[in-house]
Amino acid sequence: EDFLATDLIAYVDAAYPTIDDRTGRSVGGISMGGFAALHLAFRHPDLFARVGGHSPALVTDPEFTWLYPDDETAATRNPLLVAESTHLADLTVHLDVGEQDQWGFEPPTRELAEILDDRGIDVVLDVSPGGHDVSYWAPNVEEYLRFYGAST
Repeated sequence: EDFLATDLIAYVDAAYPTIDDRTGRSVGGISMGGFAALHLAFRHPDLFARVGGHSPALVTDPEFTWLYPDDETAATRNPLLVAESTHLADLTVHLDVGEQDQWGFEPPTRELAEILDDRGIDVVLDVSPGGHDVSYWAPNVEEYLRFYGAST
């Protein structure tokens, strides 16, 4: 998290002609990358204007102790919990997941969208046919890029 939020952003902004504030910065990912993007943007909403979670690995199984070893860690790491307790009003969120997601990420993705919507956060949820694989994500890449490239 520190590397992405501090080191990588500073490097990219120094090395490339970027809009070097949150208005020009988006983050997103697929599966566990979607989890990481949501976690990063929710923990650092001052750094990003837009975040996308595409079939985000929103793990709710208590057996995944490597991800949430205790309640305190879960409260700072689990996007479902962080979304309930963090000021995210200026963040735009795009979530999508396949109806046949083999890992069971459709229900928690819907739950996250509901949490955000209830808090007045700008969130779009797309649930459509498909599983947790490239045959679901590949046809959506153009839509993902449009989202990330939209102005705030």
